[in-house]
Amino acid sequence: MNTLIEQKIETLNALRAERIAQVEAFIDSLKARNEAHPVTHAAGGATGGSFRKIWHNTDDAG
Repeated sequence: MNTLIEQKIETLNALRAERIAQVEAFIDSLKARNEAHPVTHAAGGATGGSFRKIWHNTDDAG
């Protein structure tokens, strides 16, 4: 019995070249988003204290 990966390879092999290019672009975008997520999460954590001071201050309380 074929594994899931083998099945997907068979599906890809049946596609036209332009569809394969679209699949490749989609996979690349998922990979880029996945790789960017830890960076943006870390950046948000690094600035959290600064933003907290700005948003939670008594000078702006109305």
